[in-house]
Amino acid sequence: MGEILITFIKQSTAYKLTRAASKSNIVVRLVQAPKELSAGGCSYGVLARRSELSKLVALCRQYDIEYRRILAVYTDVSGKKTYSQI
Repeated sequence: MGEILITFIKQSTAYKLTRAASKSNIVVRLVQAPKELSAGGCSYGVLARRSELSKLVALCRQYDIEYRRILAVYTDVSGKKTYSQI
């Protein structure tokens, strides 16, 4: 089981998805996006299990939530995280 990070252009949209996910019983976490991922956008993202991806994208469509990109999160044995756009 992996994680995904959804990044946003505005902080308010990150909060909006967090609230919508909570109402739909989807566990997400509002996080500070890494500096290299937040250039040209807000510094907040929503972290969730990869298995929740389709539900979260459906919520974005339903509530007209614009996200910047969706990234797969990989953690190596030393704990360093890398990201790959989905």
